[in-house]
Amino acid sequence: MLTALNIHDWRAYGLAAGIAGSGVAAAQVAARNELGAAFAAVGIGLNGILIGLVVPLVAQYWK
Repeated sequence: MLTALNIHDWRAYGLAAGIAGSGVAAAQVAARNELGAAFAAVGIGLNGILIGLVVPLVAQYWK
């Protein structure tokens, strides 16, 4: 999808792979570019933090 939007930046590829939560996609980015690997790790970390904050709020709301 990033290619279709004419985005050719390894930071974007890595962040997208990390946010998608796919370790396989992050590993594929890591095999191709070190900067992309770093941003994939950031995306995985941010996704984990966000889920850790949002899920309890949603669970509290649905009680």
